[in-house]
Amino acid sequence: MKGYCVTCVFHVNAESVEKMKAIIDSVYEKSLKEKGCLEYRWYQSENDPADFLLFMTWVSKEAFEKHVKTEHVSDADEELKEILRKPYQDIGWRFLPYK
Repeated sequence: MKGYCVTCVFHVNAESVEKMKAIIDSVYEKSLKEKGCLEYRWYQSENDPADFLLFMTWVSKEAFEKHVKTEHVSDADEELKEILRKPYQDIGWRFLPYK
């Protein structure tokens, strides 16, 4: 397994779940089409529908860094400011092969 994996957890206000889904729709296809995107998946929590997980794999950290500078991500970040209960943090992960 190669690539640079990134996860982000988003905690939105309960009344903003549909707005979050609209934000996801606005970035989903564009992100998948970006050069360097290997995997781009969103999940909604079964325990709290106002919590979302974004799971991404990019060919490199540099490809991910280019992604966060795109217009569609910048626009989504602006919209997220209005609906998040707390700031999100992206976490980069390195694959550890099991022996």
